[in-house]
Amino acid sequence: MKNFSKKRNEKQMIVKKPKTKMKKPSKLNGKNEVSKKKSELSKKIELTTSDALSADSDIEFSDEHDPKLEFENSDVDSDGENTSTIQSNTSDYESEDEEGDDTHHVPPDSLEVASDDSDFEESQSSTSGKVTSQMVNEWEKELSTNKRSMKPVSSVVQAFHGCLMRVSGDPDSNSSQLRVDGSSVFNAVIRLCVTSIYPYLRKVMTLPPSSVTKVHVENSKRWATAKNVVRSYIIDLIKLIGNVSSDDILRVLLKHLHQMIPFVACLPTISKPFLKRTISLWSTSQDDTVRVIAFLCILRYAASDLSANLHTVLKKMYFSYVVNCKFVSHNSVPAVNFMRKCLTEMFGLNESVTYNHAFMYIRQLAIHLKSAVTLKKKDSILAVYNWQFISSLRLWVDVLCNMQSKPQMNSLIYPVIQIIISSIKLIPTAQYLPLRFHCTQMLIKLSKETGVFIPVLPFLIEALSILKLSSQNKKSSLKPLDFTYILRLSKAQLQDQVFKDAVIENIYDNMLQYTAQESYRMSFPDMVVVLQMNLKQFIKECKNANYVKKFKPLLEKIEETSKLISSERHGVSLSDAKAIAAWESNMKLRSNPLLKYFDSWVKIHEQKMARKDVEKIGNFEHELPELKKLPAKKVEKKKKTGEKTVLFASDSEDDDDDGDDVVEKLNQKCDEPADSKMKNIRKTFKPKPKDLKRKLKDTAVKANKKVRKSVPERIPDDGIDVVSIFGWMTQFSYTYLIFRQDVSFFGQLSQFSFRCNKLSSRRHNLETTGRKLRHPADN
Repeated sequence: MKNFSKKRNEKQMIVKKPKTKMKKPSKLNGKNEVSKKKSELSKKIELTTSDALSADSDIEFSDEHDPKLEFENSDVDSDGENTSTIQSNTSDYESEDEEGDDTHHVPPDSLEVASDDSDFEESQSSTSGKVTSQMVNEWEKELSTNKRSMKPVSSVVQAFHGCLMRVSGDPDSNSSQLRVDGSSVFNAVIRLCVTSIYPYLRKVMTLPPSSVTKVHVENSKRWATAKNVVRSYIIDLIKLIGNVSSDDILRVLLKHLHQMIPFVACLPTISKPFLKRTISLWSTSQDDTVRVIAFLCILRYAASDLSANLHTVLKKMYFSYVVNCKFVSHNSVPAVNFMRKCLTEMFGLNESVTYNHAFMYIRQLAIHLKSAVTLKKKDSILAVYNWQFISSLRLWVDVLCNMQSKPQMNSLIYPVIQIIISSIKLIPTAQYLPLRFHCTQMLIKLSKETGVFIPVLPFLIEALSILKLSSQNKKSSLKPLDFTYILRLSKAQLQDQVFKDAVIENIYDNMLQYTAQESYRMSFPDMVVVLQMNLKQFIKECKNANYVKKFKPLLEKIEETSKLISSERHGVSLSDAKAIAAWESNMKLRSNPLLKYFDSWVKIHEQKMARKDVEKIGNFEHELPELKKLPAKKVEKKKKTGEKTVLFASDSEDDDDDGDDVVEKLNQKCDEPADSKMKNIRKTFKPKPKDLKRKLKDTAVKANKKVRKSVPERIPDDGIDVVSIFGWMTQFSYTYLIFRQDVSFFGQLSQFSFRCNKLSSRRHNLETTGRKLRHPADN
């Protein structure tokens, strides 16, 4: 009881501190009082330290006194020594308060400024978070051992987070416990994570070595302990993939992410950033390998749990496909085709999910088309006649062709066909003939793959009637049109002959493809009657021999095939569907004249397309400028004379010398035609600074003046060579024309030189006739 009461009194003494009244020291005696109090406190501190040393003689103290450390050590004691020191301190404060009102508050020693050693300790703690190559080597050894602890993985993940902070440039360095400095350490940490983390996790969690799935990860007993570390690592990996610009590094990181897909599937909170990053790389990356690996990551994630993941994956992929199909060109067509093929594979994973998506998006297309047909406004029509609408239709055609064996998807074939036909009929003009051909190609493919009869020939015959072959167009001034990258034609393209050539080519190709795939059917002779009549009329009225040569053999092969089918179908009854199907399958195996003709056309068409690709690759070689050197003889003469080659005469030279220099240069080109003269003059006077341009203009004007002064008003019979004089003038005027760029002046010069040529022909008659030759200026 005595000990308990003693401790209680000590606690009361510690908690209840005396209230000191703070008074301002007087101005006169303030300094003396402060010095007295300091001396008294120093004496008391010496007494307390001497008592402690006598009581605990075995404890060793450091040279530099640290009050914080003493207080922490004093709490450990249980014999009452700590309380005695506190009591002595409190009694000291009480005695100070009892001395009088003139005293003032003095702070204790524990509030003094820390020494420089504390700064040194802080710097040591900051540098202790730096990753070194030795640490990376130790982590690699730990991950290669057979231990099953998550400590090495957590330390490596922290170092990986430091790499991310270095790449992203985040100024908040406190978020990462480890800091990575230097490219060698950075590469070592990334290499360690890519090569060692997944095998170590598979070993720790006892996963199968061949194929790891979401079920294996969730059933593992160690997944609960490794879950948080793996989550932070995958988040940092996704962020690092977004901050990397090199395609080579992206390939490596995406392959590693593909390994970690089973862990991603077990963490639903990471699915949104994962899909956002991978789908953006799949749709917008410039590297084909990056696109393929990103698609494989998406496919593996969706296949891990079709019921939970496939819906969101298909929705986001379809939106990114539509957004990136807004503009189609020669460079973007391969990427669009790749995305469409990937989406067809994704839609083929589950029939029920695909039907829901297809029904919803095909219905949206039908709504846009209905508004365009009813309203007939510019905005509503442009909502249909664009690349996004056509590309989405082409996607659903590919999906239906790929899933033709699924009975649930076959119900969507008819709505797609009606949307395509209605889009053709919306504006049936020559301006939108390229869009018509895109739609007919989709109908031909859908009819071939699904076996559904679609009337395509009426739209091709209508395109022949739209094309006015009787009107004469301008000469072909443009390159051949390729309707693969065109939906709408301009007015200038409609007036060109190239437009007709492209339309005839597309009509011929589509007719041949459709008739060849329908040539084995029993209804082929009846289906082709209208086509034969229109082709005969076209061949009769067309005046272009090339068009007639193209369609005449096609008409002959169609007639031969129709005769063959009509002769072979006599013994089959039209009421027996099974007999008709067997007969058509037998005729499909046999060959007919139209199929043979189509096979030969396919070979020629493939060679033509390959030749176009080669020409596109080699086009840049022809655009390179050619450099021509001066003849070697001229350089040797200049070297022998030892004179410096000066292109333009200086201002100090005489006018006559300037004219003579230019005459000598231009007379070297007298025997060349006009085009080569202009090219060579441009080469000789290629520099275009202001001072050189001014000098050239002055020399040309002076030379022209000199020649005009030398021409008399009346040329005597045995006098000056008229042709040489006016030849010089025309050559000087070429140089003058380069800088003035006066077309009317050039026309006058051409007439002037023509009249000079007439004078040269009359020169031979001067001696016989004796008449005077008139100057051209008099005319």
